[in-house]
Amino acid sequence: MTRKTIMVVDDTPSILKTIVVLLKKEFEVVPFSSGRSALEYLKGSWVDMIIMDVEMPEMSGYETVLRLRTDHRMDTTPVLFLTSRNDAPHKLGGRSLGTVDYITKPVLPKILLHRIHAQLELCDYRRRLERFQEQTGQAKKAEADKPGKQDIEKAKTDKRNKQDKNPKTRKTIMVVDDTPAILDMMAGLLEKEFEVVLFISGTSALKYLQGAWVDMIIMDIEMPEQNGYETVIKLRADPRMDMTPVLFFTSQNDARHELAGLSLGAVDYITKPVLPEILLHRIHMQLELYDYRKRLEQFQKRTGEQIREIETDKRNKQDNDLKGTLEGFLERSRIGIETPADIRERKIILIVDDSYMILSTIEKILETEFNPVPFATADRALVYLKYHRPDLILLDVEMPEMDGFQLIEKIKADPGRMSVPVIFFTTRDDEESKLTGLSLGAADYIIKPVMPELLLRRIRLQLKLDDYRRRFLELRKMGAEI
Repeated sequence: MTRKTIMVVDDTPSILKTIVVLLKKEFEVVPFSSGRSALEYLKGSWVDMIIMDVEMPEMSGYETVLRLRTDHRMDTTPVLFLTSRNDAPHKLGGRSLGTVDYITKPVLPKILLHRIHAQLELCDYRRRLERFQEQTGQAKKAEADKPGKQDIEKAKTDKRNKQDKNPKTRKTIMVVDDTPAILDMMAGLLEKEFEVVLFISGTSALKYLQGAWVDMIIMDIEMPEQNGYETVIKLRADPRMDMTPVLFFTSQNDARHELAGLSLGAVDYITKPVLPEILLHRIHMQLELYDYRKRLEQFQKRTGEQIREIETDKRNKQDNDLKGTLEGFLERSRIGIETPADIRERKIILIVDDSYMILSTIEKILETEFNPVPFATADRALVYLKYHRPDLILLDVEMPEMDGFQLIEKIKADPGRMSVPVIFFTTRDDEESKLTGLSLGAADYIIKPVMPELLLRRIRLQLKLDDYRRRFLELRKMGAEI
């Protein structure tokens, strides 16, 4: 199996040597001490990923990436910034240049490798998806060439080609808040990455949506004339918007308000004030989930069309077996909101907390829907993880001997367990701890105490997202085989 090639660009010799030594056991590594020399190398060569410092003499990492993206061969190559700058504006600046990750020095080797693996896997998935879509397009073209279909298909193709000439559109996020300062802040945070439409009332937002489409809505609750709850109820009455993710962003820090918002179909509930990095993390997570759902539905539809073609053509005696296989696969991959009664085998939730009272309480909450596996120490949890792969891990932060941050580092360093979603469930409510947990790869960060209904909703969300990821990979694989 061919090894991936990673380019490392850093003007500090000691850092360059350290990264090369770390990566060369698993990858082909090409090191450079300046952006200029790296660009010169890329004129005649290809790499799978670039790890780049930001602050370098002559040509900074930002400038290097700007020049890199002008080469169409490298416009989707993942770039990971590794730098000592830890402020949010620089991180947002890196994201706007198309970088896939931004890691602050110093970083643990296992964490760096985990982030590299994750981005390479995502890049590989995108390329395979593009190939599959290309193959699907070719198959449709062959079908269109059949007698009697050329004129109809030509009209459809011309329309699609005209649309394809438009620039690649960014996702559109609507923000609804009656406080102008909040609207200004949200616009400044989001507009580098998304198209943003701002409204000061729910009424004006609904009027806009009568003739427009958005990918996500971020909404305040307390607004005059029509509050956020009333706006969402009216929004869901429009079939076009019944699945559009709505995120409540409010000063109402009450579990009952949160439950009310989620029961109306909101996908998340964030309390003001919040660090920009955390808000962006939650936005990205929900957009990713929404994107997976749409793509899965598209794949399901395409695969269904292929089944019908197989039934019509009857090219050989193996068609019936293939048909049965595909229909069974589609039945297993049906999209929808699952309830506990629909789950044949319960999901396994590993709970790690040094408080036996907490363990007992969480176990009782989860056992009606899941199979909880409780452990009071990180060491015992690691022994369990050597032989088992749970569907989700609920993890405390403050534990003796090995805390939750140290444990998640070990989990994410294990290739067989690194994709298991981890939720921190802790009393540590400071922003630094939240950022640390998310930067280590946690999927969510929940503060104790929490109402059981809210805890279950957050767990279900992460399980659903993980399930969509796995189903998408299965569908892509099955589609490629077709």
